[in-house]
Amino acid sequence: MSDEVEFVDVAMRATVHGPDEFIEYVSHVGGGLLGHDERYAAGEFVGRGTHDGLLRTPAGEVAPIGHKLDERFTWFTEAAEGKLTGARDYYNAMAIMLQLGLMPEPAEATR
Repeated sequence: MSDEVEFVDVAMRATVHGPDEFIEYVSHVGGGLLGHDERYAAGEFVGRGTHDGLLRTPAGEVAPIGHKLDERFTWFTEAAEGKLTGARDYYNAMAIMLQLGLMPEPAEATR
């Protein structure tokens, strides 16, 4: 990993820089590569767990409430000279908020 690696969590509007911040931010996730070439790689994984710690959001911190999460995430990464130089994280923030009980269920559509 490059010392200048930048990771962007698009839905959370969060950006971290450097290997230490990257490892801290993503230490709870894992996954497998879906496709790659010499410079780019894409991966999808499922994040599963229980909301049992502080959750940092653009609106502030959310105290743990014990709800379960099971949601797909997709990463797009970039590398140069064999080192990770950047990563972007995409996921359905609304689905996560619903699963964690942070927003009400949407109303059913009527015709």
